[in-house]
Amino acid sequence: MQGILLNADIEACPQSSHDQIMQQIIDDFQFAYENLPEAAPGTTGRAHKVAAAAYLAKCYLNWAYGDGYEASTGYSHVDQAKIQKVIEYTDVVKNSPYDYLDTYGHIFLQDYANSVESIFAVQHSNRADDGTKYGRANWSNMLNGVWGIWSCGWDFHKPSQNLVNAFKTKNGLPMDDFDADHNAIVINGADTVQIRSPSVPHRRYAHLSL
Repeated sequence: MQGILLNADIEACPQSSHDQIMQQIIDDFQFAYENLPEAAPGTTGRAHKVAAAAYLAKCYLNWAYGDGYEASTGYSHVDQAKIQKVIEYTDVVKNSPYDYLDTYGHIFLQDYANSVESIFAVQHSNRADDGTKYGRANWSNMLNGVWGIWSCGWDFHKPSQNLVNAFKTKNGLPMDDFDADHNAIVINGADTVQIRSPSVPHRRYAHLSL
């Protein structure tokens, strides 16, 4: 019967290789990099040249370490040519107006939305901002937020205190002693004005977050 794909038809379709898929993604971001304008005032939330460069760096970094299979991924499979591409496009971002905020915890506060640390972000709002019935919000994030903190969240996927404790550090190293103040700041704390998470002091880690 025409117009209906059966399982056998789908299974017979040729499957693109990992390299083919990655190259297609790279080609799309490369086209964006070559054709998008620089970010400009009044264009918040729109794609721009530096955002494309950031995604190119991220894609090349992922691709440089292999195809994801255990036998062909890791340091012994690093492609130095792709690492050079990571450096090339990372330099574009480093030499742009984007930078780190002085206080890491500020990136989680609404007052610092679209700051110098935000290279590209989908724009959301609440109904107080735009007059809509429900606002242009990210409902999945709202469901995952902690109940009662920053007046949003429905407690989905909330970590246990033990998990939070596992990520705590002391003098730059993971904590391995459960001293008296280990649970002093609990995940259900009522502090709503802090600039750090309810449980774990903020730490910067080497990553590209987009």
